[in-house]
Amino acid sequence: MSWNFFSLVEKLGLHIGNITQVPFSPGYYGLFSEAGAFIYVGKTKNLYRRLADHFGPGEENEWIKRMAKYVIWMPTQTVAKAEEAEGYLYDAWVRKTGSLPFANKHKPPKSKLTDKEIRDAKYRSLFL
Repeated sequence: MSWNFFSLVEKLGLHIGNITQVPFSPGYYGLFSEAGAFIYVGKTKNLYRRLADHFGPGEENEWIKRMAKYVIWMPTQTVAKAEEAEGYLYDAWVRKTGSLPFANKHKPPKSKLTDKEIRDAKYRSLFL
């Protein structure tokens, strides 16, 4: 089974919610395309505001603006915990798929991937 939005929702027993259900708290999130492909992982001090930015007219990243259709999010107690989780999710994605999320220009600060793993994933991503 491929690792995408729909398989994550099923595997984790999540439900597809409305953006108005997102809390105004720190947390981490993943953005997905209409086909369910993972395109971005991020962390924020305010989930609601950040996701509203991504899905609103102010989104500056063209990849995200065109592709983002679904989101998963998880509130955390602090931004530091969100940053740890963001790094873990990013690393898990790269190790499982061998490629980078489409719109992440840089690895998250708490990523534990080596420079070689990132280079290899960038190279593989060129051929997807």
